[in-house]
Amino acid sequence: MNRNSDSYCFKPYSENSSLRIQEVKNELIFKYLPIRHFLSSYFRNEVFLANPNTWPDPFEQNYRTHIKNKQDGGEDKDDFQELRDYYPFATCFASELINEQASWNAYVKGNEPVVRVAINYDNFLNELSKYKCGENERIYISKMEYKQRGFILTPQPLERNDEEYNWRDLYIRNFSLKQNAYEFEGEIRLTLLTSIDEQDKSSHCLTGINWLKFIDHITLPPVFGGNDEEIFTLKKVLKMTIDPSIKLYKSTLYEIKHLTEERIW
Repeated sequence: MNRNSDSYCFKPYSENSSLRIQEVKNELIFKYLPIRHFLSSYFRNEVFLANPNTWPDPFEQNYRTHIKNKQDGGEDKDDFQELRDYYPFATCFASELINEQASWNAYVKGNEPVVRVAINYDNFLNELSKYKCGENERIYISKMEYKQRGFILTPQPLERNDEEYNWRDLYIRNFSLKQNAYEFEGEIRLTLLTSIDEQDKSSHCLTGINWLKFIDHITLPPVFGGNDEEIFTLKKVLKMTIDPSIKLYKSTLYEIKHLTEERIW
């Protein structure tokens, strides 16, 4: 894949914004999350970002380990020197609904209900651009690039144009590599890149982010076996708490219907 193509370059969202983005041609992106986490973020006007050290995939930590190991020497030591100053906090979104069953299953933990939030991508970027970053912080939207396992185990310095080179951009491009076994996810990643001094924190929150500005609709999980009791309960909870202008759907994954979801509110 040509890494110098425009689709893999980061550009500032606006002149005075700390948000840097790759070209993503999506009207909607999707976020699966437990309903209690959604309601917490919705009412607090914030986006929760996790420390990658808390993620179950061991390869998510490999890039930082690789950077640390480079301080021991090697021909490309200098290419990694600056990268050790940064640390990421991130969350993920789906760019499309390719494998819906795998996506729901990945986020369902025990009996805790999960919802899928369809997000208007342009409106989301507009809200993110309002976040006031600290001096050493930048926000990135990146598309995951899916590679073979060996490349993830030992990431290499990426090709660059020295005139446009940016250490933060390089960090995020390597941080956005993932095993090709996960390509079905079509992941888009939101990352706050901050100082290495923040690495011991378990999470970070982007505050002042109004979810009502970018929610297109919310989808309740599929029901197996025709038991709609959980859907009824979730619908009741959401109707009592969120703005009534938000559209509510339910997934029809286990139903014999042409549409993948149907509106229930």
